Amino acid sequence: ELIKIVMSWFVSPLLSGIMSGILFFLVRAFILHKADPVPNGLRALPVFYACTVGINLFSIMYTGAPWLKSPRRWLACAHFRRLQASVR
Repeated sequence: ELIKIVMSWFVSPLLSGIMSGILFFLVRAFILHKADPVPNGLRALPVFYACTVGINLFSIMYTGAPWLKSPRRWLACAHFRRLQASVR
């Protein structure tokens, strides 16, 4: 058990550094090195937001948040999402 914890101290920063590097090179190649980077950056924002929300939702669902088991909470989430979609 202790070995897993100690390994996570090294593996986690290594993996996040690799992913950050990949993301940086993609942004630099497809957005920053263009003649007019603003439109490309604005088009990329929804993708970045969707990925961030997706990763956060996966983390919550995968670890099994106990409050998600209540059907009333799911109904409240559905109503909130419907309200959010109607405001646009």
